[in-house]
Amino acid sequence: MTNESHDKPADHHYVVTLDDVMGDTMACTCPHHVYRSAFCKHMVAVENATDDGSLNAFPSDDDERDEHF
Repeated sequence: MTNESHDKPADHHYVVTLDDVMGDTMACTCPHHVYRSAFCKHMVAVENATDDGSLNAFPSDDDERDEHF
């Protein structure tokens, strides 16, 4: 997820991970979640997008590496 409201959006690119089994939001790489372990606005945005079906999700690089073993 990239926060486009900043002057330099590339400096505000965060990864929100989901639980593969439950589909629940698990974590975000933004400072708010990392340092406070708090539910952040990026997690809310992903949760809203998954609820209405508009999320285009893709597996992480970790998932692709697991397939080769």
